[in-house]
Amino acid sequence: LQTWSFILRCLASQEWNGTFPVCKQVLCGPLPDVSFGGPSSASAPFPFNSVVTYKCMDGFTLRKEDSVSCLSSGKWSHPYPECIPVECPQPVEISNGIVDVQGLMYLSKALYSCKTGYQLVGNATVLCGEKGLWIGGVPSCRPVECSPPKEIANGKAAFTKLQFGHSVTYSCRRGFRLQGPETLKCLASGEWSAEPSVCEQISCTPPQPIENGFVEGQDHSFGVTIFYSCFPGFQLIGQDHLTCEEFGWSSAVPLCVPSDCGLPPHIDFGDYVRATESGGGSPRDLSFLHGTTIEYRCHKGYDLTTPTRLACQEDGSWNGTAPSCVPAECVTPPSPEHGRVNGEPVRQFVHYMCNPGFLLKGADSITCQADGKWTGPKPRCEFVSCGPPTLPSDITFKGQDFVYNEEIELMCQPEFGFDSKVMYECEEGYAISGDPTRRCQSDGRWDKPAPRCEIVSCDPCEPVSCGKPPDVAHSQVEGEAYTFPNLPFERSLRLHSRPT
Repeated sequence: LQTWSFILRCLASQEWNGTFPVCKQVLCGPLPDVSFGGPSSASAPFPFNSVVTYKCMDGFTLRKEDSVSCLSSGKWSHPYPECIPVECPQPVEISNGIVDVQGLMYLSKALYSCKTGYQLVGNATVLCGEKGLWIGGVPSCRPVECSPPKEIANGKAAFTKLQFGHSVTYSCRRGFRLQGPETLKCLASGEWSAEPSVCEQISCTPPQPIENGFVEGQDHSFGVTIFYSCFPGFQLIGQDHLTCEEFGWSSAVPLCVPSDCGLPPHIDFGDYVRATESGGGSPRDLSFLHGTTIEYRCHKGYDLTTPTRLACQEDGSWNGTAPSCVPAECVTPPSPEHGRVNGEPVRQFVHYMCNPGFLLKGADSITCQADGKWTGPKPRCEFVSCGPPTLPSDITFKGQDFVYNEEIELMCQPEFGFDSKVMYECEEGYAISGDPTRRCQSDGRWDKPAPRCEIVSCDPCEPVSCGKPPDVAHSQVEGEAYTFPNLPFERSLRLHSRPT
């Protein structure tokens, strides 16, 4: 370091204008002060280019520069080191817990706690350390657990977990009832919400008597059944038996009321009237008590299938069912002589028919009326009468009964004597069917039926041949051609008879 002027001048006096300079070593003064820190290791003097490193106290850290240098000016370099407090990050959140952060600087605390029903496992307090890390670890919150529930006599406890918020349910064996709460909860304190319940044997109230009736059985312990009955003339409303169950009797005590059968069974096309009334009662009264008797009647045009009276019985039911009203039936009409009835009276209509050979005289049908009578008398069947026959003048008959199935005897006139023969012929376009010759017998009858004339069916290829006519005794035939229509004469063969 130059302590005098750096320039010397030679004066006219042959002397220098000053003393010769002296170079001394540059030294820096005391080290700059740094709050919460200081030089790591250094001692004076501090010549030029000396470097001094700083370090901070626990809980502090150097912000930027960590050292100073001695400059040629004898000053320490800028900026000086700066110690600032150490800062920790936000502490870790925990499930079902709360963290109370009281600061993030060195030596600051964070307090952990758990929500209701959970207990802390680990340190409740953590400290921000000198290296900016929390000291003490991360705790956890574990559910509070209750002790296993106590067993109860004649019952059982059911549960899934013993942790806070979960429940245990008590139940009793059949025939016992739980006294006390059915469910206990695990509290945040680790205790159950109440003492366990107890199972007491079930017993119902003593059976109650009923008016106008009686009860069978006095035992009222669990599972017992008692029976109620009514005196004659009364009916039970409600259940006739009660069973002692878990929560008391299975139903309410029944009542005995006067037996009422209700409205009688309905009948179509009819109605009923009260025949007798037990204890009185107006005709319009809709109650039918024990002893009431009713009688059924049918509307006009209908008859009862059976006369029926019904009585209201002690048990409140009618002693039978209603009859039926059916359309009135007339007495089955008798069949006329030589005839018959076609139809069934139940259908209210009959039709008469006569046997073959008889004719119906009168109405052929009659109808059954609402009063059960037919609309008119039955008809009659009379013989069919043919009357005297209309015959050719040459035929006579023998007999006087001209009714159905009777016969008369036909006879030839005397001009056709015994063994006389006749021959029949047909008109043009007709051919005879049957024997054209008939002979008069000794009894005055012809020996065979008369032939028939049937229309000719022409064959275009070949004429119809009638054949040679038969010989007839005591007669002769005129003509030689026998095919149709080539006849010797214009219309027919001519038969000439000669009396014997």
